[in-house]
Amino acid sequence: MKKALSILLAVALVFCLIGCSNTQNTGSGSATYPMTVTDGLGNSVTINEEPQKIVSLSPNTTEILYAIGAGDKVIGVSSWCNYPEEALEKEQLGDAWSANIERIIELEADLVLVSGIFSADNVSSLANFDIAVYSMEMTTPDDLYEQITAIGNITGCQDGAEELVNSLKSDLDALLSKLDGVESRKVFLDYGDLYSSSKVDFIGNLLTMIGAENIANDFDYSSPQLSAEVVIEKNPDVYIYVGASGPEEVTLPSGFENINAFVNDQVYYVSWDSELCDKISRQGPRFVEGLEAIAEMIYPEAF
Repeated sequence: MKKALSILLAVALVFCLIGCSNTQNTGSGSATYPMTVTDGLGNSVTINEEPQKIVSLSPNTTEILYAIGAGDKVIGVSSWCNYPEEALEKEQLGDAWSANIERIIELEADLVLVSGIFSADNVSSLANFDIAVYSMEMTTPDDLYEQITAIGNITGCQDGAEELVNSLKSDLDALLSKLDGVESRKVFLDYGDLYSSSKVDFIGNLLTMIGAENIANDFDYSSPQLSAEVVIEKNPDVYIYVGASGPEEVTLPSGFENINAFVNDQVYYVSWDSELCDKISRQGPRFVEGLEAIAEMIYPEAF
């Protein structure tokens, strides 16, 4: 069971299955329909009219919709969507692997939002029922800003999207200013069974952005699994477990007790069902909050 959870958490890094403030931005702009847009996977998507019945099958897309002021148009969410609280009142329609296609059709949804290619493949059949599917995919904050802007245009909430993007940029700039001059440290982000984030992952890029030396950075594919020998050789200064609430839930490979992070008590645990885990793993409106929490673990002297 723990092995399966570890793999699930690692995959969640890529497809954002698993979570600014509690206030919902309002405001919308004018949009001209029909419109044709290119989604995060490069697919051409035609929106015939302003969506009124939106299904969001990824937690980050749900958070974006509420943050830009389109939450009142959401009629269904995934079983992973737990933020904001209003999303919990919506009908749950499965998840990235097993969306309830029949129910989505029955509800007469006019737009479905997903994140990642697995999710997109899962709902591709909806095109046969004239239901637009927009898929998000991103590896950097700039990618996220572009996707937020696109969703704002699609839903007629351009003003809310612009406000959100400007707020995220400002918050990120403030965080980076706070970290100006800190000494870089080697970091390992462990999502269980030594799965981590590389340079092609959103969180991997964020680690580089805050000046950390991510020991899993150089892999050319997402969610690499490192060997114990490599982790020991890289000797990280900071070790962050995502998916464990404490050391009692982790079995250390032999030799880890000699890694700098363990010797110097710089090991941190983030429970898989915590709000912080959502913020860290979701490419959405709360990503700066998650990054700041990680930065505080790495550079406590800056806070």
